[in-house]
Amino acid sequence: MKRPRERSWNDHKEKRQIKKGPWTDREIYKLKKLLCKYAYKHQMTTDDLARLCSDTTPTEFKNVWTQLATFFPERSVQSIHNVCKRVFNPNNYKGTWTLAEEQQLIRYVEQHGNKWKEIGDLLNRTALNVKDKWKQMGGSNHKNRRFGTWGIDEMIELFKFIQETLKIRLLPKQSDTIKTEEQLMERTQASVQKYIELLKNEEINWNALAERLLTRTAVDCRLKWSNVLYFKMTGGNHFTEEEDTQLIQDIKSQKPSTENEIDFKSIQNSKTSQQNRSRWRLLSKNVSGRLRLTLPEIFEKLDHLYFKHDPSEAPQESILDYYTKNYLLT
Repeated sequence: MKRPRERSWNDHKEKRQIKKGPWTDREIYKLKKLLCKYAYKHQMTTDDLARLCSDTTPTEFKNVWTQLATFFPERSVQSIHNVCKRVFNPNNYKGTWTLAEEQQLIRYVEQHGNKWKEIGDLLNRTALNVKDKWKQMGGSNHKNRRFGTWGIDEMIELFKFIQETLKIRLLPKQSDTIKTEEQLMERTQASVQKYIELLKNEEINWNALAERLLTRTAVDCRLKWSNVLYFKMTGGNHFTEEEDTQLIQDIKSQKPSTENEIDFKSIQNSKTSQQNRSRWRLLSKNVSGRLRLTLPEIFEKLDHLYFKHDPSEAPQESILDYYTKNYLLT
């Protein structure tokens, strides 16, 4: 079989079909195997492989990414490099962030700016982990970010943004007289029902709303709006955060490999199977957006939003364990 021509770092700029979006579990597993084969061929130790997967690629292995890319013709070389650094880096995501670490991160960003590598070294975390955490905390808006119950000022701003984006009217003209969320929901009932199909299916730029609102992240805004819509669609029979959490746990306990395998009739809560099904669809859509994520990828994103890290949960086999078991011990 003829070996494919070796790729170049910038060949994504050529006129070729490049696949974008998240990597599938199958792609990542294939990449793990190929990277371990490369390591074994070059007589690398586990420490060598760890250095290869860390933030900075050792000079002697600088051609590895273009070589691996020959087996992924639809992915850019940069994408292969980035997914290896994110997924296989043994130093990445060293457990849940403590409150003290979050406060340290804020101080370091104030002192050093967005120098993620320097800050990562100070916190004994990777640059990517630090950057992701900063974004999750609201970035430069972290001082203004609120948690918990939304204020009526935030709710009205949310409705204003939606109606300006979609060029429809949701709020009554005298919205300044609305003082509670209950009043807001009552006075927007008819208008939301009128545009319900548009509101369910239209994509919203939540990042733009977060930059305007300042007090909430893009994820906060997306989840709040989904709760508003679900409240309207079910006539007030909405899910609390605790009920969302339990629903996700109940679905995960079934260990489905696809959404078609989820048995909503077996879930024992105060909701009907159709209500549980509808709520799950909204939750999964919120975290996936336009991306076609697999069910495991959806679970992973929901875990970050709804659950604290459980140290008793067995982690996925690391690339170093895989390399040791399949290559060094044979």
